[in-house]
Amino acid sequence: MNSEDDGLLTKFTDEQLKELEDLAALNYTIRQIAMYFDIPPKQLYQEFENDDSVLKYHYLRGQLVAQAQIERANLQSAKTGNATATARYDKKYKENKYQQAKERILRGD
Repeated sequence: MNSEDDGLLTKFTDEQLKELEDLAALNYTIRQIAMYFDIPPKQLYQEFENDDSVLKYHYLRGQLVAQAQIERANLQSAKTGNATATARYDKKYKENKYQQAKERILRGD
């Protein structure tokens, strides 16, 4: 990965963005991903401070997609009567309801 004269990261290819998502899904840290792509960690951390960052979006998306896949599998197990999966599902449901209520309060709804 090369950097431009102003020190900002050049654009990743679509293939590299997919790879970034895959690494995020494996819970790699930003530092590990920087090492993987041979980028100075400081540059990648600076990129992730920007809420509009394409790299940050793909990192978060990779984590979200993996979480959704795991939760889908857990839901299927819960539907078949797996007590542990049911308990995990109930816990996640309550956490989500709490988070949604908190967000509504912060938004002023």
